[in-house]
Parts: sequence; C-alpha cells; structure tokens
Amino acid sequence: MHPKNKRGVSEVVGYVLLVVIAIGLSIGVYSYLRVFVPKEKPECQEDIHLIVQGYSYHHTDLSTDLSITLANKGLFNISSAYVRLGAINRTTRYPIGADKGKVNFGAGLGPGISFPLVDFTNDDFESLKEQFSSLILGEEMMLEIQPVVLSAKGENVLCPNAVITQKITSTLQ
Repeated sequence: MHPKNKRGVSEVVGYVLLVVIAIGLSIGVYSYLRVFVPKEKPECQEDIHLIVQGYSYHHTDLSTDLSITLANKGLFNISSAYVRLGAINRTTRYPIGADKGKVNFGAGLGPGISFPLVDFTNDDFESLKEQFSSLILGEEMMLEIQPVVLSAKGENVLCPNAVITQKITSTLQ
C-alpha cells in the first residue's frame, strides 16, 4: 500500500467522525429542549366577559372611596381580577389596593353572578398620590379591570382580550 492511500482513508474517517459528532450534538440539544421547553402555553378562554354593573366614586378633602360591583356575563369561572385606575388622556393605569391591584373572588365568580368589590379607601389611594396627580374631585378617570382565570393545572392566567375599561366620574360625598 502506498502512503497516499492511507492519507485518503484517514481524511474520510475524519469527516465521518465530524458528521457523527454533529448528529450526536443535535440529538442531545433536541432532547434537552424537548424536556425543558413548555409544551403548551396556558391561555384564557374566549368566552370570558366581565362587566362593571355599578360603581360609586366619592372624593372629599378628608376621604376618597371607590366601590365597584362586577358581574360575570361569560361562560367560565373567574378567579380574580386586577383593578387599575388612570387618567383618560393617558395609557398608564395604576393598580389600586394592597396586592398590586389584584382582587380575589374567593371560590370564584361563576357565570351570571355579581360581586361587590371591597371598598377602596384612603389607604389604597395613598400609594397613587405621587404617581397619579389627576385624582381630583369632578375629574373623569378610566377604570380598567383585567380578569384572571385558573388553568387546568391551577395556574393564574391573565385574560388580555377580556380587559374592560370604563369612564368614571368622582362625585362629592
């Protein structure tokens, strides 16, 4: 055998090893990603429909009070909601309440059921006063409520397509 022939064989073996290593790495990466990437993203059902059935907003020099009654007109149970308030001419809405605006409905708000939210009082509005300068008597504001449902795995799922906004006007108590 001539030395030229041995060199040709070693180059072929090198390419074969390179291809085998590349295929092995790609199988390893695929297996790793298949395990760690979530298979399904929890989504909110389309028939979630929450409405503001009524509200009262009172503001005086000494106190501020907001009461909201929500009703579930959709087909699914709603576990909680985020309540935010902002100026009409702004897109930013600020969460009201201690838990970053989240209000839990206990066992859930079933279809056809109304729920009077706990009154939001001065303590809830104190954190907004620095950020939210338009909290003035007689001004119209935007109330925004975003429903949250529980997935089959018990995870909270925000419903971005079911966000409701409504103008509210403060009145003298």
